[in-house]
Amino acid sequence: MNYEAGHEMSDDVDEADRELLAILDEDYSDAQFYTDDVIGPERAKALDYYLRRPMGDEREGRSKVISPEVYKVVEGVSTAIADIYVSTEKAIEFTAKKREGIQQAKQQNTLVNYVFYVQNNGFLNLIECIKDGVWLKTGYLTWRWETKQVMTQERYNSLTPDALYMLAFDFPEAQIVEQTQNEDGTVSIVLNVVKKTGQVVVESVPPEEILVSPRARSQDVSKAPVVIWRTDKTKDELLKCGYDEEKVDAISFSRSQYDSPVWRRADDAESELTGQAEIRTHWREIDLDGDGIPELRRIVRSGSVILENEIVDEINLSAWTPSIQPHEFFGRCPGDDATETQETMSTLKRQVFDNVYHANNPMWRVDESDARVNIEDFYNPEIGRPVRAPQGAAEAIAIPFVAQHTFPLLEFEQSNQENVTGYTRYSQGLDAKSLNQTARGMGIITSMSQQRIKMMARIFGELCLKPCLRGIAKLLSQHADQAFTVRLTGDEFVDIDPRDWKDEYDMAVNVGLGVVDKDQQQMQLMAVAQAQQAAVAGGGLGKLVTLKNLYNVQVKLAETAGIKDPAFAWTDPDTVQQQPQPNPAEMQMQAEKQKAEMQMQLEKYKADQKAEIERFKAELKAQTDMQIAEMRAMFQPQQVQVPM
Repeated sequence: MNYEAGHEMSDDVDEADRELLAILDEDYSDAQFYTDDVIGPERAKALDYYLRRPMGDEREGRSKVISPEVYKVVEGVSTAIADIYVSTEKAIEFTAKKREGIQQAKQQNTLVNYVFYVQNNGFLNLIECIKDGVWLKTGYLTWRWETKQVMTQERYNSLTPDALYMLAFDFPEAQIVEQTQNEDGTVSIVLNVVKKTGQVVVESVPPEEILVSPRARSQDVSKAPVVIWRTDKTKDELLKCGYDEEKVDAISFSRSQYDSPVWRRADDAESELTGQAEIRTHWREIDLDGDGIPELRRIVRSGSVILENEIVDEINLSAWTPSIQPHEFFGRCPGDDATETQETMSTLKRQVFDNVYHANNPMWRVDESDARVNIEDFYNPEIGRPVRAPQGAAEAIAIPFVAQHTFPLLEFEQSNQENVTGYTRYSQGLDAKSLNQTARGMGIITSMSQQRIKMMARIFGELCLKPCLRGIAKLLSQHADQAFTVRLTGDEFVDIDPRDWKDEYDMAVNVGLGVVDKDQQQMQLMAVAQAQQAAVAGGGLGKLVTLKNLYNVQVKLAETAGIKDPAFAWTDPDTVQQQPQPNPAEMQMQAEKQKAEMQMQLEKYKADQKAEIERFKAELKAQTDMQIAEMRAMFQPQQVQVPM
């Protein structure tokens, strides 16, 4: 096997690694030819046309205008697709396979979307991946679990010997930066503490870094026989990834080993990037243990140095292309479809401007034999210049304006581009002529355009975003060491522990919101809401319409209005604890029991009142008898004793 420059086989490589490296080099050669030599020139052309670089046929003194057809189509289509996934958090949902897993699937939706959109700047990853696909045929997303070591400086004051012992137990590898002995016998210290943190990392991968085997027969990258990710890394970056230092030292970092296609980095294609090495990550099925069963392996190498060779259960990479070609990995994209139109439109516009330039600045017929003619004045290109010549010695050659015959061709090419790419001027809402069209005709044109956009968005969701979100959920369940606190709805926060995720869930791609005109969606939903109201008024609640049906329509209405969190206005009836309906027999028994209790309480009240009255009578009689006795004693004649 012949090794390219910088990849010479080392003498200390054992025979098994030699055979493996030979297989990997053959895979790389095939995939590189397919990706760089076949697909690369088409990408280079799309890149030049998007940036409106010179086309190579420009002539001095002629118009050099370049029509921005590729730019307009790429920006318009990618914006329309991205809007579908950033205008709602429910473009892709996990759905439970069993009834008891519904609540857990909702939590999985919440946490995975939080990790993708918040922790990893999902907006930027989506924009880059979608634009790569629309512009350069394929867009890629990758996901992995990354563990980082973060050093922080912490201060602890007035520590007792026991507290100091516990601190040393909690942070055995901490370094003491400062220590102070206090007068009360305690200690104050400053520590450098290294803490390990891990999280899911999601990235958009530049298309030129991915090589795919020409034997791939599907756009699904997980089914490709060989997938290779090539990139440049420094020595520090490799050590940070946790690779063995001895193996890293064996790699040559004298220059970039990555044979970068010039179409991507034209400005620095000729320069050498020192201090970097090409790192190739290979995914392929291969039987290395001799059991007759090929295993999917992830092999990381640089030259003849194998940094990693492990069995994996998936390729942590997903890809998409806007227009699928059956049985091919690479399809077509709107950027490809607009290149031919840009060539034609640029040529026609140049001819129009050339005609205008010559009509406004005509040539002159001059009699050079007349000594009174100053020939230098005619060579001056300045507009409004004076011309020194007698009358009749020079005359302007009128150039007829014929550019009006080109305008129908420009319109024809514009219509042809719209038919090919599916992105029309009506999709932008900027065409003044559309105001004169009928509403029905405009609706048909817009709907047809939206169908193309919707299909591209569905392809992106199924082939690229769905595997990525499923991979995030898998990484969380395998590596997370603690629960996450995330906002569920409104001001409601919930603790979600991915370690409890035991069941796998289906995923549904909901591509609809954001595709159709928002006003049209609102009108359709309002019609459904009115029909529901009529059904409820007719006694259909619980039969034709449920509270959940009503809630779903109102949530969709809120989302079409641009409200991502409808919880501030509507409450999911599933989250409200419903009071159980009592049994009629139990209600009758309860009523009779309450009646008996009330009767008993009434009898007791009557008895208490009667006893109180009798007691009052007794007290009153006693008081009366006492008063009568006192009065009798007062009026009874006293006996007078006469002294003897």
